[in-house]
Amino acid sequence: MNTDILNQKGFVFILVSILMVTFGTQSISYAQEANPTITASVQQPLTEATLHESVVTLTLSGGTYEGWIRGGTVSVSGIEGVTYDSWDVERVSDTKVTVELTFSGNIDTDTNLVFTVGAGAIAGYTGDALTVQIPVTAIEESLVATTAAPLTEATLHGSVVTLTLSGRSFDSSRYDIERAIKISGIAGVAVDDVIRISNTKANVELTFSGNVDADSPLTFTVGAGAIDNYNQAFTVQLPITAVAESLVATTAAPLTEANLSGSVV
Repeated sequence: MNTDILNQKGFVFILVSILMVTFGTQSISYAQEANPTITASVQQPLTEATLHESVVTLTLSGGTYEGWIRGGTVSVSGIEGVTYDSWDVERVSDTKVTVELTFSGNIDTDTNLVFTVGAGAIAGYTGDALTVQIPVTAIEESLVATTAAPLTEATLHGSVVTLTLSGRSFDSSRYDIERAIKISGIAGVAVDDVIRISNTKANVELTFSGNVDADSPLTFTVGAGAIDNYNQAFTVQLPITAVAESLVATTAAPLTEANLSGSVV
């Protein structure tokens, strides 16, 4: 009998037995824990003014994210106008996903933004979707109109009105701002030019050809097209003082038939 062959078979048998004893009773599972949780964080508190292009990090505990986060497995709700594009969701690690938001709208009161992460985004997890909320502070936007001196009927033509925006920013294009501005309240007043001074200030130069019989307000309506990521118009008024125009005729001496020729009025 060939003892070398027996010895080799015996060695293999012993090795297999050792492996069976070592690993045979162990079960290797790649499933997630039964109850994973999720938290949301941002670099600075979210406000209505900073919501657009903010990045929210969704951190998973007790599980890992899938290698590819499919569209629809992460959603956002709670504030109208808040959305994100599928390419703005980035898996930065096994437990962290970032979501860059877009926002065009208005919030009247402080509220919560809700993130929902479906089971399809979590490896080996088949339970209920996970939700987390993050607070968003509302801002009371305003628009103020000012001039270097009070406006009158006589000074209206060529006057410059400064529109100052609070809580929002003007669009980067002065042409978009000019197209979005409407003037009413006094016939004959129009916009001659618009100069964007800063994110919050724009100068509007007026033209006027007409007559104002009584003191009246001039109304500026600044449409949403003049403001970044906003969906409502602002209205502001400036008082205009009417001027009582008159014409007087005088002569050096009373006119008579005899001195009428050559008289100067």
